[in-house]
Amino acid sequence: MESNFQSNINDKSIENLIDLTLLTKFEFDIAVLFYKMCKNEYKTIFTKSKSDATLTSWYIFKNEKWEKEKKTKILEKIRSTLSILYENKIELLNLELNTITDDNIIYKSINEKKLTAEIILNKIKKDYFIKNIMRESNELFHSE
Repeated sequence: MESNFQSNINDKSIENLIDLTLLTKFEFDIAVLFYKMCKNEYKTIFTKSKSDATLTSWYIFKNEKWEKEKKTKILEKIRSTLSILYENKIELLNLELNTITDDNIIYKSINEKKLTAEIILNKIKKDYFIKNIMRESNELFHSE
């Protein structure tokens, strides 16, 4: 049975979730975006405490079964998945900016989104940020 939270995530498009992260800049919202992209590929099982990411085991669905995955591979997956999403968003925003001729307010709004996307993309390159996204993702991917 699907929770309200999961239903809400399923109702939102990837584009809506990216736009939400550009407004909030919250690591949790970015983790939700990663979850939306990979929810059928990964799951987590807590070995002791939900709040301690080091005590979480990650599993990947591979060869029609769940196999334990190394945390370094999860970190790489988070980084690559999010990098592609934000690079594409920046490209789309640049295209939008190139089409605006007269409306300074719309130009400023789109440019602010682009700058925020660039900031998030730069953070994605930093290990501490990706580890925070992984920690925030733990409960989203949790399975009994």
